[in-house]
Amino acid sequence: IKLLTPIFSFNNVPEEWEDVEGEDDDDMEEEEEEDDEEEEETMDQEEGDAAAVSAPRPAALPGSIPVTDCLFCSHHSKSLMKNVAHMTRVHSFFLPDLEFLVDLKGLMRYLGEKVGAGNVCLWCNEKGRSFYSAEAVQSHMTDKSHCKLFTDGDTALEFADFYDFRSSYPDRKEGEDAGKDKDELPDDQNLEYDDELLELTLPSGAKIGHRSLLRYYKQRFGAQKALVLSHNKNAVGRVMKQYRALGWGGDGGFAAMNHKQKDMQYVQKMKNKWMQKMGMRNNTILQAHFRLQIMF
Repeated sequence: IKLLTPIFSFNNVPEEWEDVEGEDDDDMEEEEEEDDEEEEETMDQEEGDAAAVSAPRPAALPGSIPVTDCLFCSHHSKSLMKNVAHMTRVHSFFLPDLEFLVDLKGLMRYLGEKVGAGNVCLWCNEKGRSFYSAEAVQSHMTDKSHCKLFTDGDTALEFADFYDFRSSYPDRKEGEDAGKDKDELPDDQNLEYDDELLELTLPSGAKIGHRSLLRYYKQRFGAQKALVLSHNKNAVGRVMKQYRALGWGGDGGFAAMNHKQKDMQYVQKMKNKWMQKMGMRNNTILQAHFRLQIMF
């Protein structure tokens, strides 16, 4: 009796597997690109709605780095999210406290203007050497490991427009209107002013000094910390996933920011009051040139 053993040919199997894997990778890339495009459109739509209510956004400065280009090298990405992922993976650029960031695209646009148009290092922040080109700044940040934001002391107020810490206020109630008591200022009794030292003490205990003493305030000896965050919840969630995959803790800088929240709130209210005062003053200047059209 002769036993017939079937003969199988495996020549074509690996090729079929490779094709299937290639198709799966292409599908995943297409899905990621579609998600990025949807998030970009959502963020653009939100910015358009906000611009319709508020003043129009000024044009970008000449030489500014686009939001899809890396701040530290010449790498170009297809979307903002992929650009953030590249800077995190390659340059270890993290945005801490992501749950409080309200304008990721605006923040990246501002940083692009600061590095590309202003030729300023994100960590030295005008306190180090001067640079005359964006390439020189990028080379300095990568060589010195300055691919991070400097937000120690009053420098954090530079990024105040991109944050919303109201959800972390101890006296904030659930469901409370975000715009309620927006223009109210704290009582004057909580503020202390020293005529001799030219210092204003904020509710949290922090002190603001006179600009004539700026050379002394530039001397920094304390620990340094980083800060920043995003507008669209889906975009923030994806950035958080990328950070957690690289070992990000989540709330490492939250405790250190508690003492700054009242100061940030106070500065925002003072800014609103100043803008209103400037508007009234400019309106008065325009009325000085008013000519009565009716002759009696």
